[in-house]
Amino acid sequence: MPSLDASLREEYLRGQIDFEQALTAATGVAHSRSFLVDLLDAVATVTSPANPPLASSEAEVLDDGGLSDDPATAVSSLLSSQSTVQDVVATALSVAEAAERIGVSSARIRQLISQKKLWAFDPGVRGGRRLPAAQFTSSGIVPYLDHVLAHVSSSIHPLALHRLLTVRQPDLVLDGKHTCLVDWLAASAGDADMLAQAATVALAAQWQAA
Repeated sequence: MPSLDASLREEYLRGQIDFEQALTAATGVAHSRSFLVDLLDAVATVTSPANPPLASSEAEVLDDGGLSDDPATAVSSLLSSQSTVQDVVATALSVAEAAERIGVSSARIRQLISQKKLWAFDPGVRGGRRLPAAQFTSSGIVPYLDHVLAHVSSSIHPLALHRLLTVRQPDLVLDGKHTCLVDWLAASAGDADMLAQAATVALAAQWQAA
């Protein structure tokens, strides 16, 4: 597991920066006070006396599922997820930005969303819907993305979609290495079997999230 940068550690221990500044420097994301409150809640929950140590058999079940009963690991996992969420939201494109990226009108972007050829979420702030950047290349839409989005719920969390598209999948192998859906789709060149496999991965993710 990566450790805290030595100079950052020293700055914090000497009181040269506060916790919020250290957290921002360590993660590369500026965290809101509301996030820090959620983090403190998580710390209180996983270290509470109401949560006694698990039996070894119960701990093994959590380990097999990729979870942990260790407070530090649980908090680290929450912090990582929340940092990624903030990054996904911060880098998401507005409808107008997406239209400019692929060279179409905003109306066309809204049409693509309704046709499940693009996916968008409402961040609850002025400016309307946002489209996660993982759906786009530098000048267009990820090729054959609609074969995946056809199986993605409109209510999926932005983080879940980001991970679905960008995390290496054990069932997708290119040149002997596991790859992510974005790279798999780009390499498919429209191959029916590869697109079917991509759809299978998306369907499996939906079932796991249900």
